[in-house]
Amino acid sequence: MKGTTWADAARMVLADVSAASTLAAEQKLLEAAREFYRFTLSWRAPVEPFLSAAGVSDYDVIDTRHTEVVKILAAFYGAEELAPVDSSEVVRFAAQEEAASGEPKIVTFDGAYARILPAPTRAGALVRIEAVFRPSLKSAGLPGDLWERHIETIADGAKARLLAAHGQPYTDPGLAGLFEAKYRAAALTEQYAASRGYGRARGRAPARFF
Repeated sequence: MKGTTWADAARMVLADVSAASTLAAEQKLLEAAREFYRFTLSWRAPVEPFLSAAGVSDYDVIDTRHTEVVKILAAFYGAEELAPVDSSEVVRFAAQEEAASGEPKIVTFDGAYARILPAPTRAGALVRIEAVFRPSLKSAGLPGDLWERHIETIADGAKARLLAAHGQPYTDPGLAGLFEAKYRAAALTEQYAASRGYGRARGRAPARFF
């Protein structure tokens, strides 16, 4: 699905913060979007499935020009479920003798790479991962479906960030608070919906949108 860029959305922000630059509006849109999806966990989609290779733990499956993984929701190696872990647990697991190779038991992400441990001893097993995403720092915008659902809220967050900046011609703490309250209220609503399974994004999150 074609995406829409921060540059496209900047006019929504500048309508209420006209003295700000387009570049500043784009930067605050990205910041607000990253925080929104980190908090709400509402950008949920499958990673492109991939096949295991014998002795290989790391698989390049995320296009980090656009997205990054916030959280793994579920993962499977063939029919076996993998346990999502964070980087500290991976270090402890890798230090164990049995982590050298075998049937994978855990999964994590390191940037673009999905890491499954122990490294599989057989090739051709289908690995499926469902994850939560957010825009990466290099992201140029959002996929169209997320844009339609969330851009007004993200724009409110960007306005709040601009208006709260110190010493700018457009600084207005009171108005910043109003936009921040709208942003937070909408984020809480979306978080609740996502937690109940209603906030699932359609399509493949790592796809190239631009």
